[in-house]
Amino acid sequence: MSNVMPMPTDVNGRDGKGRFASGSGNIGRPRGAKSRHARDLSALVRALSNRAYEALAGAIDKRERWAIELYFKLSLPHGLTMEMHGTTIEDIETATADGDISFEQAKALIANKRDGKAINELDEHRAMMKEILEKLPKR
Repeated sequence: MSNVMPMPTDVNGRDGKGRFASGSGNIGRPRGAKSRHARDLSALVRALSNRAYEALAGAIDKRERWAIELYFKLSLPHGLTMEMHGTTIEDIETATADGDISFEQAKALIANKRDGKAINELDEHRAMMKEILEKLPKR
């Protein structure tokens, strides 16, 4: 006979080591519960995301090949070999109708073009604001 006693469970149905205890009324991990590791990793990713974007942008500005390849790998649809520069929405629609690209690729390309246009417009707005601020009298 052994002197080993089971660890007492706390109010959350866990044993002394933090594991879900077995027994009456406790059938294991509650539905929808997230593991501590997944929760911690998710928090770390959220905390580092801005720094990661800044580091990637800095590497792209320094013309680091790996950064440029990573940017395009994450931005473009998988398997797309169509040239993007100068491509219009009509070109994408034609390529979709001709079967050169899939509907999903066309959707991603159009979203990418829309995002790029928004970024270009933002740069234009910044330039306009700078001009306006320069024209204002100095205090």
